Amino acid sequence: MSKEQIYGSTFGFNTERRIKPIHFASGFFLALTHRHYQLETLNKTVAMSANKQMEEDYATAGLCELLRSKGCVRADFVEESVHNVRRHLQPVAANDEAVYPVFAPYSGFGNDYSLVSSRFLTNHKRNDGYAGLFVLSVLQQSDAGKRVLKSARDWLESDRSALYRLFRPLLDDEDDSLTCDEKESHEDRFGELNSARLKRVGRMMADQTSALECLCGNLEHLVAPESRLRGLTIALLVWLFHYLIREGRGKKPSSPLLLMDFLGRTQSRLRSQSRWCFIRSAEDLLQSFGRFEAEDRFNDFEAEYEALAAKPKFPPLQEIFRELGLRSGLAQPRANNVPKHFELQPDTLRVLVLSIIPYGGIRPLPELVNQLGSVWGIVVGANADDAAELAASGYAGLDQSEDLTPNVEAFVRLLKELGLAISPADGLVLCSTHSESFS
Repeated sequence: MSKEQIYGSTFGFNTERRIKPIHFASGFFLALTHRHYQLETLNKTVAMSANKQMEEDYATAGLCELLRSKGCVRADFVEESVHNVRRHLQPVAANDEAVYPVFAPYSGFGNDYSLVSSRFLTNHKRNDGYAGLFVLSVLQQSDAGKRVLKSARDWLESDRSALYRLFRPLLDDEDDSLTCDEKESHEDRFGELNSARLKRVGRMMADQTSALECLCGNLEHLVAPESRLRGLTIALLVWLFHYLIREGRGKKPSSPLLLMDFLGRTQSRLRSQSRWCFIRSAEDLLQSFGRFEAEDRFNDFEAEYEALAAKPKFPPLQEIFRELGLRSGLAQPRANNVPKHFELQPDTLRVLVLSIIPYGGIRPLPELVNQLGSVWGIVVGANADDAAELAASGYAGLDQSEDLTPNVEAFVRLLKELGLAISPADGLVLCSTHSESFS
């Protein structure tokens, strides 16, 4: 019995991975489409190294000949033009810094392109630990989740994206796609994801899945084609982060609490308590394997579990918790060796608001923050009883007028900067998905 099957029995995927958004997106959409491409020409064009001289077809001269032979460029295209073109294309295709040379004479450890179409999907190495497949399998358990998947598939198969048209000469023919059975591969490594378990998780995450459906409706109306997949990916990462906390808490009745700090003051009491919230959430998650053992999840491989439990870095959850928190835009700062706190980044805040308010709808601020709290665990201090509830949860010393009210004001300022809120009268803040709703 491998350690991966122990991980499969706990959260359903490999929690040792430091998952980048593009890694998760690639795994999720591979599971959705069941196909991928080699994309050798694209790789040789955009997989460049700033520190080493590239070889063979990856070198400018070799690439120029390759592109000519394949009819990707005109016969009179010169090396200088190839050099200039690839320097423009590389940052776009490798926006998540996950593109590496993977064809001879190289053998990179993985490669994922900025995802704007199914035609960019590769499968050189699974770097998401099958987290994408797990989330997709849960979404398939509900009607709302199936509608989210339909939107994702429609956007992925669309040829409307300007970025897709930009790279089209370098892409494989659609008939050259390769098939993959993600479910079978997952079961071989992590064990079966039985329907009873998936339905249980689906019920637990029903509110978050419904929020994803609301988000998809807004993205369809408000966002350019190449940005819809990105917005959905951010929300799926927040969904996954929320799932880890909820599943790890076991039968604890209270919902996750993520205390957000928008004040920007590193020495404030709110910053201190938000850092404490991040630490507590991580520590709570680290206790989850003990709870899983008490639930008899390891009965079939107790010896293997005991061997893993004896290791100093077991369970392997701190890195994935940290990476998901940072890369989903829930936590800051990105710098190493600096304590983390919860703070919504602008893109993530927009995505979460779009997951709460239907297209064209208007919500007063108290209603918005209540929904952000009940669905996503977001707490900013906007409710009159927030100080008391935070104190009851162990976040002591926060004053409503000196700490929480200024935090709410900073939160509202960010909403206004994003075009998601207005103040038509003193003391009244109205929130919507787009400014036209206010007119």
